[in-house]
Amino acid sequence: RVMVSVDGCAHLLTDEKVKEANAVKAQMGEAHRLYRSMVLGQFTAGDGNDKLYGDRDIQAVIKAMHREATPEMMAGDAHAGFDVSPTGAGDPKIIYIAKGKVVLPAFSSTEDDGFKVAKWAFDIFKAHGVEPRNCRVDSGGAGKTFVDILEGAFGYHGIDRYYNNAASRYSADFYDRFTEDSHSVRQLFHEIDLVLPKDLKLLDEMKTRRVLNNYDEHGRVKMQKKKDHRKENSGVSPDRLDALTMCLAGRVSHGISRFAKEKRKEDAAYDEKKMRSSHFAEKMQQDQNARRAGMFSWGNRAERLFRK
Repeated sequence: RVMVSVDGCAHLLTDEKVKEANAVKAQMGEAHRLYRSMVLGQFTAGDGNDKLYGDRDIQAVIKAMHREATPEMMAGDAHAGFDVSPTGAGDPKIIYIAKGKVVLPAFSSTEDDGFKVAKWAFDIFKAHGVEPRNCRVDSGGAGKTFVDILEGAFGYHGIDRYYNNAASRYSADFYDRFTEDSHSVRQLFHEIDLVLPKDLKLLDEMKTRRVLNNYDEHGRVKMQKKKDHRKENSGVSPDRLDALTMCLAGRVSHGISRFAKEKRKEDAAYDEKKMRSSHFAEKMQQDQNARRAGMFSWGNRAERLFRK
């Protein structure tokens, strides 16, 4: 079998078709089924487990890790992601903070005392000007305790209590919120000039994080569970990547950066309904052509078929 993408089809490389494909990519991301089938020639979601970050994505991440930050790039609200491991589990608590387009080096703590961890996190959030509404904390299990302490003891009210299993916006494609945000954050590295710290542990987690294709009867995708990730990676948990995903999740809207106004303006004219109508019109024209006699000796046969 040979899989042919749009690059191997000259009739799909017209200016109009290329603009249409770029618009779908910008609005929905490369993981969306419409883009996969229309441009990449991948007509199914695949079977088994696939890496979340492919080779092209890893190259974009490495480029972000070697990009120099400027004061202008740090303009804008500060966002934070706080991944909380169960007390006593041995995994560190990880915080990532992004200022504008610049992600700061990870903050890590192995402290197990709930109050001390909450105080540690609170001091970091306040020092970097993170408003509670821009602070996403893993609130499943042990995380709820830390959020309650942050709000109750330190008056840090209005935290975005992040639940991995919350409903996704594109429920037809993604099983839950975290899976959708993971794919959207990955797309950010191709859309804007993010700056990442040179974090080899984070890079390793990106290279090994997997998604489960066709997870349910609807063919949706879901992130691999942490316990299964551990089994495949010598007990290492992808806490840094999860914290980064929560940190940057506030900067994406269906795969498009909320602060990349020029990107939204560029694709504002894109209309999926109009695009689908155009495809339907093309199909109608093809059917009409098939009815015409004498074309490549196929016309007569086609005419007979249509009359049946």
